[in-house]
Formats: sequence, C-alpha cells, structure tokens
Amino acid sequence: MRYTTPLPSQEFLLAKFDYEPETGHLIHKTNTYKGRKAGTVVWNGYVKVRIAGKKLAVHRLVWKMHHGEDPYALDHINNDKADNRIENLRSVTDSENCLDRDLTPRAIGRNNTNGTPGLCRVKNRHGN
Repeated sequence: MRYTTPLPSQEFLLAKFDYEPETGHLIHKTNTYKGRKAGTVVWNGYVKVRIAGKKLAVHRLVWKMHHGEDPYALDHINNDKADNRIENLRSVTDSENCLDRDLTPRAIGRNNTNGTPGLCRVKNRHGN
C-alpha cells in the first residue's frame, strides 16, 4: 500500500544520519544522540524514527538516502521488517507487495480474506 507521507529531502537525511550498510542502521550525526542508533522497533515490526514530530519508517529513509527518491512501496526481501540493509529492500507495486503477506489464520481475516497468496485488500485513493 502506498505510503503517503512525503519524506525529507535526501540532503537533509544525509546531513542528519550516517547509514551503516552492514547492519542497515541509521546513526545520528547531530544533537544529543550523536553516534547512537536512530529508531525504535514498533508494534508491527518496522523500525521508525521521529523527524519533525512525525514517525517515519527507517526503510523508506534508507531508500531515499541511497536512491534520492521517495519509493512507491518497498518490500523487505527476507521478510524481516527490521532488516533495513539496502540490498534487502526492493521497490514493488501493490500487487507484488501482496505476494508475501502473512497467511497465518490470525492475519488472513485482516489482509487476505481467503488465504490465497497475492490476494489482499488495497484501499483505493478515495479511502474505500
């Protein structure tokens, strides 16, 4: 599903964070957290960092820092949502992103009504 919050510029991100390609971590370059890992793993397994009062997904920031553009949708190739190494991220369409959805009974009712891989509900632009 398309992430609609625009990301800060690549220049801003490169000035604020260092990126460790071996781990996929962002490291603060400025303020009282200088030298410390940025972000926290949240309830759904993604790593988020707060910038200007907004929680942003670290994998999206890593993509922007590396490629200079806001991604449409990203997939973690190894399905580990906290693994933000650039080689573990790929740009995908909504339907490609649905292919590796969680098909456990708990998740089927939420993401996929019949358990068929690749079939999931995607909200349209009008919120339906």
